[in-house]
Amino acid sequence: SDLMVITKLNARPRIHRGGTLDNIGILEANSDGQVIGEHRFVGLFTSAAINTRPWDIPYINDKVNGVIKRFKFDSSSHTGKHIIHIMETLPRDELMQSNSEELYNTIYSILTIQERQKSNVTFRQDKFKRFYAFLVHIPRDKFNTSVRHTIQDILSEEVKGNHIEFQVKIEDANLTRLYVTVYSQTQINLNAADIEAKITQALRSWEDELEDVLIEKNGIELGYRWANKFANSFPMSYMDDVAPHVAAYDVSNLAKVISSSDELQLSLYRPKDISSKIFRFKIFRNNNTIPLSDVLPILENLGLHVVRERPYKISLEDGTLVWIQDFDLALAHGAELELELVKDRFKKAFKQIVCGKVDNDGFNKLLILGGLDSRQIIILRAISKYLKQTNLPFSQDYLEKALIAQSHIARWLVELFEVKFAVTLDNLSSKEHKEYLKVLKTKFSLQLGHLGIRTSDHQQSALDDYFKSVKFNRKRQIKKVIKIIRALLDSVSSQDEDHIIRAYSEVILAMLRTNYFQPDENGQPKEYVSFKLDSAKVPQMPKPVPYREIFAYSPRFEAIHLRMGKVARGGLRWSDRYEDFRTEILGLMKAQNVKNSIIVPVGSKGGFICKQLPTGDDRDAFMKEGIACYKNFMRSMLDITDNIISGKVVPPKNVVRYDEDDPYLVVAADKGTATFSDIANGISADYGHWLGDAYASGGSVGYDHKAMGITAKGAWESVKRHFRELGIDCQNEDFSVVGIGDMMGDVFG
Repeated sequence: SDLMVITKLNARPRIHRGGTLDNIGILEANSDGQVIGEHRFVGLFTSAAINTRPWDIPYINDKVNGVIKRFKFDSSSHTGKHIIHIMETLPRDELMQSNSEELYNTIYSILTIQERQKSNVTFRQDKFKRFYAFLVHIPRDKFNTSVRHTIQDILSEEVKGNHIEFQVKIEDANLTRLYVTVYSQTQINLNAADIEAKITQALRSWEDELEDVLIEKNGIELGYRWANKFANSFPMSYMDDVAPHVAAYDVSNLAKVISSSDELQLSLYRPKDISSKIFRFKIFRNNNTIPLSDVLPILENLGLHVVRERPYKISLEDGTLVWIQDFDLALAHGAELELELVKDRFKKAFKQIVCGKVDNDGFNKLLILGGLDSRQIIILRAISKYLKQTNLPFSQDYLEKALIAQSHIARWLVELFEVKFAVTLDNLSSKEHKEYLKVLKTKFSLQLGHLGIRTSDHQQSALDDYFKSVKFNRKRQIKKVIKIIRALLDSVSSQDEDHIIRAYSEVILAMLRTNYFQPDENGQPKEYVSFKLDSAKVPQMPKPVPYREIFAYSPRFEAIHLRMGKVARGGLRWSDRYEDFRTEILGLMKAQNVKNSIIVPVGSKGGFICKQLPTGDDRDAFMKEGIACYKNFMRSMLDITDNIISGKVVPPKNVVRYDEDDPYLVVAADKGTATFSDIANGISADYGHWLGDAYASGGSVGYDHKAMGITAKGAWESVKRHFRELGIDCQNEDFSVVGIGDMMGDVFG
C-alpha cells in the first residue's frame, strides 16, 4: 500500500561519514496493483535533510500531522507543544522509516515517562527484517559510557545482533535518549516490557534499591524524603559492605540521631550471611566516633569479643556529619547469644555506660551471663563497693570474678534483694504472682542452659518450692530465696567464692531500708542508690560497730554515714581516701562519740568521695562537681529517713522498713564542707524534713558552733564538773594535771 520505502542498507559508505547507507525505494505497479519494478536511490541524506523541520518535508509532513491529530491536543497547549517538540527532536530515521502507527506508539510512550524518571524502551523492525531500531530513554543522571555499553549489550543479546549503531541525545526533561540500531538476521518476538525490565534492573544503583526499600518500609512521603536526604551521602566503602535492605534500618537510626537530642543510637542484630555465633552492633553518633580505646573496654566488660570494626563517615548536603561504627561481635566464651533476650538490655546498658550513668567494670558481664539488666547489676556493684570498705579481704576485681563465675547464684542475690524491698510485690494478686514466678522460672532455666549448669535434686527441690508459691508473702519468700542460695552454694568448689556470696547475702539481710525502688521526679530510677544497715549484722565488721549506717553509691560518688545511736551528731567531710574512706570516718566517729558525750548522747560522722572530678586547674568545675555529689549524698540519706509531720512519724514513700521509727538525722560541716551547711539545709527544706534548718548546723540562719566555741566551752564545763567532784574549785584554786591522749583527727579531740 506504500509505494515509497525509506530504509537502511547493510552496506557502509566509503567516503563522507560513517554509518550505513540510506535507501529510498520507489515502487512501480501495474494497473492491477502488482509491483513490477523499483527505482532505488542509494546514498546518505545531507545535513539539510536531517536538520529541516519535519513540517517542511512533504513526505513526513502528512505523517506527523496525522499523528498529532490522533492525540487531539491543541497545538498551543502545553502537551501539544510537547508533542511537536518530540517530533522535531526524534531521530530523522525514525520519522522517515516509521509508519504512522509506529510513530504514534513511540511518541505516546515518551509522553508517559516524562514525570516518572524511569527507563523506557520502544522498538520497531524494518520492513525487510534486517535490523531493529530501539529508542531507549533513561534518567539523565544515570547515563555514562559504561551505561551505554550495558544497554547496547542487552539489546544485542535480545536480537542476536552482529552490528550496532547508536545516537545519543541529552533531553531537557532530565532524560537521556539513546537511539540504537542493531542489525540481525534472526527473527524474534520481542516484548518491550521485558527489555525495559532488564535495562532497569541492569541500571539500578545501590541508591535506587535503598530508595525502594525506604518507600516500602516507611511510605512514599517519608521514604522519598529520607532517600533524598541520605541515599547519596553514603561512602563507597559503606555501599560495598552493606546491602540496601540493611541500610534502610541504618537510615532510620541516622534520622533519629539528627532529629533528637539523644546523640547516640544503637542497633544490634544477627546478620544472615555469617556465622550464627557472630552478631553485629552499630553505633550511630553525631560529629565524631566514640574512640576505640573507650568502646573496646565497654564491650569486653560486657563479656564480648570484638571480631572486626568498620567506621563510616556520613556527610549530608546540609553539612551535618554523622558516624556509624559497625562492630562484629561474639561472646567471649564462644557460645551463641540469645539475641532477642538481651537486645534491649544490652543497648540500654551500653548507652548508660557511655553517658557515665553506669560504671564500666566486670560486673556488666552479668547482663548476659546473669540475665540481669543494668539497674539490677547496680545492686551487686553497690554491695561490692560497701564490702570493700569493711574487713572483707578481697579486691573489687576478685568480687567481680566470683559473681561472674557463679552468675546463676548472682541472679538469686538480686532476687533476695527485690523480694525483701520491692514495694510493688505487696500489691500482686495471686494470678500476677504466679505469672511473675513463671517468667522468673523461664529466664532462670534459659540461663542454666546457656551456662551449661545442671541442678542437683536438692537444688531443684528448693527451686520448685519457690516457684510453686501461691501468693506473695514477703517473710516466707525471703526464707525460700535464702534456701535456694544455700542449696546452690553446695556445688561451689571455691572457698573464696562461697565466702563472697555468703557475705553478699548477709549484707542484704543486714539491710533495713533502701531507696532503690524510689523514682525521681520524672518517674525514672534515681542516679544513686542508698541502703541503711544494721551494722552489727554485717559480717567481719571492724570495731567499733556503729548502731546504724547508710551507704550511698553512684558512678559519681560513694558515701557513708555512721552513727552510734538514734540521736547522734557529727559532721560530713569531703574525703580523699578512695580506698578506705569508711575507715577514716569510723575513726572520726569514735572521736566524735567521746567529744559529744556532754552535748548529745552519742556521736556520728559521715563522708563522701567524688569519682568523676574534672582534671586540670578549673577550681569552679571542681567545686561544682563536689557540691553536686554532696547534694546527692544528702538526698540519699533523707530518701530513707522518717519524717515528723504534725507530731506523727511518717515513713518515706516506696520504702520497705525493717526497723522501728527513726526520724532523727542531722549533719554538720567538716573538712571540705565548711561552707555547705546552707546547701544541706536547702535539701532538707526540699524534703520537708521536720528539723528544717536545724538539719545542718553552722548555716547562715543557725548557730555557728565554732564561732561561739560551743564544743570548747562544753569541754571546759566538763572539766569544772570533774574537779568539783574531786573537791577542787579549779576556777579559783591552783592545780596540777597530767594528760594523755591524741587528737584523733579533730582539733577539739
